[in-house]
Amino acid sequence: MPVRVSVVVPAYNAEKTLRECLHALGAQSLAREEFEIIVVDDGSRDRTAQIAEGFGAHVVRRIANGGPAAARNTGWQEAQGRWVAFTDADCVPARTWLAELLRVVESAAESPALGAAGRTYGYESNTPAARYVDLSGALDAERHLSHPRFPFAPSGNLMYRRDALVACGGFDERYHTYEACELHQRIRRRDGGRFTYAPRAVVL
Repeated sequence: MPVRVSVVVPAYNAEKTLRECLHALGAQSLAREEFEIIVVDDGSRDRTAQIAEGFGAHVVRRIANGGPAAARNTGWQEAQGRWVAFTDADCVPARTWLAELLRVVESAAESPALGAAGRTYGYESNTPAARYVDLSGALDAERHLSHPRFPFAPSGNLMYRRDALVACGGFDERYHTYEACELHQRIRRRDGGRFTYAPRAVVL
């Protein structure tokens, strides 16, 4: 059975959180042969790569740390699936996460699907920065996608067609914050298509 979706996880010194992320990905309700897991070790100095290999992920190692945009680009360029889903090494996807994203993008035929984003909740936020992200609503894809001029979805719970990423060149690696916002504007202008909010595709 061909791979339907490739999951890309950028990881930098992520040994404390990566196990829980990969355990959740391995427990997805989608049949295991229908998706692949690609972990991009972005120049880590800890056991990130070894942990990912222990879970059977396809590990791509970057020699130097290039930031999330560069790591995500490295990951989707390795992807075999028609769809590329992104989450982060400190995220825990719900069991039906991938199935829900695919259901949303494959369900309607009135216009070609560009991708989808799900609902993200803060979970055990144990640093001031993480708590601020939770309280400020920075993970609220529904709110961000409704913006009249600059709609976007946070990259911890996001999926695009791979050919759309190829056409626009992926994330702009000059950005180390808001790279997902910049990509979403550029990919929509170039490729068009329906981008859908999937509230039942949950990531913690």
